[in-house]
Amino acid sequence: EESMDDSESKLLDKLDEMKKSKTRSGHTVQSTKKEVDDFKEHYEILQAEDKILERSHRREFTDCSNAMVDALFKHYKRRPKFARKHAGDIDASSLNPYSERPSSARQAAYASNALSKGLEELDDIKHAPDSLDLS
Repeated sequence: EESMDDSESKLLDKLDEMKKSKTRSGHTVQSTKKEVDDFKEHYEILQAEDKILERSHRREFTDCSNAMVDALFKHYKRRPKFARKHAGDIDASSLNPYSERPSSARQAAYASNALSKGLEELDDIKHAPDSLDLS
């Protein structure tokens, strides 16, 4: 009978742990859904801003010829789309207390690599002006 009581208490403890884990998981799912919704809202705002900039592009170059405005708009459309970070942006991995944290040296190396890749993309021949002689 004593072994049955011990096994019952162990099972009850395990059940309590599982219930707590389920509650924590539910909170994590809710917070993640909120983050996704916030990101979608932020993305839609950025898309709307981009459309407004495209529409107002011609008005900003009223003192230039139509050919020049067309060329500028063509280059504007081909510009690399970099992710814009705002002060209010939150890194999703920073919210999870159990996630791995990269060392500052690793973060610096990652930032350096990202900068190098961005500069290489800008140096690509497809971003060169049409009037550039490639020979």
